[in-house]
Amino acid sequence: MSKRIAIFGSSGFVGRSLVRRLATEGIPLVCVQRSAVDFAPGQDVAVHTVPDTQRETLRAVLASYEVSVIINVASYGVHPADRDASIAFDANVRLPCDLVKVARECGASIVHAGSASEYAAPGEKTAVTEDAPLQVGSLYGGTKAAGMIAAHVMAVALSVPFTGLRFFNIYGPGEAPHRLFPSLFTALAANQHVKLSDGLQVRDFVHIDDVTRVIKRAAEVTGTLHHDQNILNVATGRGHSVREVAIKVCDAIRANRSLLAFGDLPRRQDDIPWIVGSPKRAESLLGWSAAISLDRGIATMLPETSEQE
Repeated sequence: MSKRIAIFGSSGFVGRSLVRRLATEGIPLVCVQRSAVDFAPGQDVAVHTVPDTQRETLRAVLASYEVSVIINVASYGVHPADRDASIAFDANVRLPCDLVKVARECGASIVHAGSASEYAAPGEKTAVTEDAPLQVGSLYGGTKAAGMIAAHVMAVALSVPFTGLRFFNIYGPGEAPHRLFPSLFTALAANQHVKLSDGLQVRDFVHIDDVTRVIKRAAEVTGTLHHDQNILNVATGRGHSVREVAIKVCDAIRANRSLLAFGDLPRRQDDIPWIVGSPKRAESLLGWSAAISLDRGIATMLPETSEQE
């Protein structure tokens, strides 16, 4: 029996993209998801749609396979409407801890997807390192931070090889329609005005192809990193304002910049003005760095020029 990589959250944006990358490279997979998403036939991809994510359910699914790595890219709260505290704690804290226990039972390592939202707002415009203060006032960021810490501590206690990846702002083909890039493309292509905030918020945008590449790399080396160095930022180290992004998208599809209605929306109350990540630890320990510039990344989202890394 070939050893497989198990992916939890394979129906989401990152999960679907990760499945495509790994399956294309001939890596046997078992995908565990709550929403039914079909993958291309003929690939060595076993798909299980489960009624819940309780430990017993997950253990039963994996019992039929020899699993070498568990990758958890499942989460709750990315969509602004998802604000149920009970679901957030279950998905972002309980599930990662249960997956560490399942990994121990399977003799597998684990790669856990975190978020830049775990960090508190930086006090100055300096790239955020993995040792920066964490978020305590946001449901999504706080539960993601708690889940990363709890899963990491449990992995150390149970001697489970563990790597945590804190992703900064992921974008690229396949994003949900409500997110910044797709909403800009859709409205501007239809010659519609786009209501935006002032657009001065600065973010670190990481293309989905760079994200799936670093997850694959982490799966390969998990277990070789010391436990005080195995939580890493996935970032470019470069900041771009939302205004800059909107203008770049507008120019890429040759729309009129007057369609960008900056200032028509207020900023969200919890909107951090500036956050850029330091990628130095990932560069040093994984040999990974972001390869796709913002301009090239935007080009991959144009139908006529869509490309894969």
